[in-house]
Amino acid sequence: MVETNFSKVRFDGNESTAESVYKGFEPLIGDDVADTVVYSINLPQNIQIAELTVMPTCQALGTVVYKKG
Repeated sequence: MVETNFSKVRFDGNESTAESVYKGFEPLIGDDVADTVVYSINLPQNIQIAELTVMPTCQALGTVVYKKG
C-alpha cells in the first residue's frame, strides 16, 4: 500500500474517506518506491533484479494489512 493521490481520485475528491484508507498503519510513500528504484539501478552490473515486491512492514499480502486500533 503506497499513499498516493489515487485514493482521492477513487473517492471523488473526498479527502476524509481517502485518508481513512491509510488510517491505523504507516503506508509507503512515493519516495520509498523511488529510493528502491535508485538502489536497484545503482547496484553493480553483475547483479540483476528479476523481480521485486515492495510492501510496508504492516502488509502481509496484497489484501492483508495489520492496522493498529
